[in-house]
Amino acid sequence: ILDFIKPLPYQDRHNYLQEFRTEGVGQWITTMPAFLNWRDGRSSRTLWCNGGPGAGKTYLTSVIIDHLEKFSQSPQRRVLYIYFDYKQQLEQTPHKILQTLLRQLLATFAELPPEAEDLHEAILGGKDLPGWADLRILFIQLCQGRPEIFVVFDALDECDEYTNRKKVTELLQDIMQAGVYLLVTSRPYPEDIYDLLGDCRQVLVEASDADIKSYVENEIAQSVFLSKKVGKDVREQIVRSILEKSQGMFLLPALQMKTILGQTNRRQVLQALEKLPRGLSENLSFTMDRIKSQHAESDTKAQLALSVLMWLSTVKRPLSARELQQAVAIPPNGEEMDDLIDEMSFVDSCFGLVV
Repeated sequence: ILDFIKPLPYQDRHNYLQEFRTEGVGQWITTMPAFLNWRDGRSSRTLWCNGGPGAGKTYLTSVIIDHLEKFSQSPQRRVLYIYFDYKQQLEQTPHKILQTLLRQLLATFAELPPEAEDLHEAILGGKDLPGWADLRILFIQLCQGRPEIFVVFDALDECDEYTNRKKVTELLQDIMQAGVYLLVTSRPYPEDIYDLLGDCRQVLVEASDADIKSYVENEIAQSVFLSKKVGKDVREQIVRSILEKSQGMFLLPALQMKTILGQTNRRQVLQALEKLPRGLSENLSFTMDRIKSQHAESDTKAQLALSVLMWLSTVKRPLSARELQQAVAIPPNGEEMDDLIDEMSFVDSCFGLVV
């Protein structure tokens, strides 16, 4: 039956985040009383972790999932998760979301549960996979009476509010009523999400100074130049400067470290530290100035960055890496298409604005 359910590649995102993480960073969430009370069933079975853009919510989600999977050694405890991504809104339909959760859940059973026998018979009889309504009923039936199920939804606000989120929030209501453990991360202000989760136990997500310090120190240690070629005083100044301007965000220090890592001598590092922007908007303006003001010999790289950003900011749907390569290769005068540019060149030329 698992072969007939086509889930989203939910593990790809999680595996990427695992590789990106710095050891110890984000572990604070797993020791908070609100989290432990939720995990151990001593409070509401729904926990809403909300925070502003760039606070590190998705990073923390990956920490939480790993923690739950290690904690949930009992075969009755099951961990299901979804990472929403605004770049994948077309693919992340309610039906696909449900298939992804259903497949994760069914894969934990040693034998086919009785609730899924009708679905199994239908598939063996050559019928198509049922639609949203029938799969929703089946999933909730599988959840009911099995309270040791943990469901994690990351970045719910990135689910398309116009076409998908109404059905997804209806599914969340069903999950909450089924009595399983539910954890949702999102920004705090989408009205429909607040209406759903505003009365639940909440955790405010902000990047802690300890996490930012660990992250920056790890980035410095990974850089041959910063770890070997500049003095301890400069390394300590990097940590202090980035901490001072972090504003409770994890994304901002990551972008600022991109700037520092792009310098080639001590003087450039110190000058970059003096000019480090505060806030994401100021950082965006700063990065755009860097792109536009590259030296003449890098003019081709600057043009590439502007072309990439133009395409990404004007298309009506997210582009795959291959589609972006083809779009950038189209010459403005209608001549023959240029050779495709390596996708890593997009990343390098955009100074952290494209990943």
